[in-house]
Amino acid sequence: MSDWRENPDNIILCEGYHDRAFWSGFLLKSGCQDYRNGQRMATTAAPVNLKGKYTFISPDGSRLITVQPCQGKTQIWKALAYFLSNLAIEPKQRIFVSLDDDHDAVAESYAPSSGCQPLEAFLANKFAGQFSIEGGACLFKPQDSIHPYISLINWASAEPANDNLPGKQTLERLVCAALNLAYPDRAISVKHFLDSRGDGAPAAGVKEFAYSHVAGWFADEGIEGFYRSIWSKDRIYSFLEDELKKIKIWDTMHLAMR
Repeated sequence: MSDWRENPDNIILCEGYHDRAFWSGFLLKSGCQDYRNGQRMATTAAPVNLKGKYTFISPDGSRLITVQPCQGKTQIWKALAYFLSNLAIEPKQRIFVSLDDDHDAVAESYAPSSGCQPLEAFLANKFAGQFSIEGGACLFKPQDSIHPYISLINWASAEPANDNLPGKQTLERLVCAALNLAYPDRAISVKHFLDSRGDGAPAAGVKEFAYSHVAGWFADEGIEGFYRSIWSKDRIYSFLEDELKKIKIWDTMHLAMR
């Protein structure tokens, strides 16, 4: 296990605080220990704001994992370039780029293989010839001993487009899909509420759908609290796991602890 003051073993770069909460809940459910009171890595020279990181110890105690919100997709690419250029990489270290897919949902099933392009294009532009894609997943293997393995996690749902889910493929759509499968009647209630808001209401987007579920049945937890605790809700967990397996990122997420 590396000295966290210098370098975490595995890094999860995500868009924002809701992603951080979702990852935190997943890691805790998987047996990791919260290391938030431990040492923090010095990142004062980074070109992006790297505050707000949470740290965890892997279940076997061998690895430190940091979940780093980057305040948006553009900032993730800046943070990734920074880490790839400045970290002293250890063998088998991994960086995970966790993004909303952001494509519109379609009537057919989601095609996860289409989501590798953003990371592939970034690496080809900034680190040409230094990584190769491995297998069918979005896993990029370094061609040398000074770079980490990089994996892309695209939040999406395998559920076809329908009126009870937001149209854009995001973390919110993934969570709403699991909620709808666990509680079908609630999906209908949320849609009725959104349709009843009257003239002047904003279009029902990803946050309107997700926040309506939270406000209706989990208000005491707050938004971040809900995204963290969803993993401990047994009725929802099985559907969430199924969704992640369908879009082929379940196994990749578990690599964060290895």
